[in-house]
Amino acid sequence: SGCGGCNKDINADKIGWYCNNSGSKTHPVAQKNPNNWGLYDMGGNVREVVHDDYISNLGSAAQTGPVNSSGSKDTVIRGGGWDNGPVVLRAAFRTPNKKNSRYSLIGFRCVRTLKP
Repeated sequence: SGCGGCNKDINADKIGWYCNNSGSKTHPVAQKNPNNWGLYDMGGNVREVVHDDYISNLGSAAQTGPVNSSGSKDTVIRGGGWDNGPVVLRAAFRTPNKKNSRYSLIGFRCVRTLKP
């Protein structure tokens, strides 16, 4: 059931596929509401590996966009998947993943740096 149990969450239902509404499978893109930037499936469906090296405690490091190159053996996974509870759908939820490992529940997140 993933972190936080598998309780129904009306907000999670609107934005992503998680253990309560997924039917234990992935779903086509853009079947739920987009986030504030118009991006679909940023929470739920599949977990997403991001470029950051995993650091268990960010301490005073930037909490938004903390691109790290710490030499860690792990990368960061965000967004939760169809088998996780609703609390894991948050982009702020971070878990470690061994570099170069592959799992059917993990995708990747395309990003672009915008210059001010």
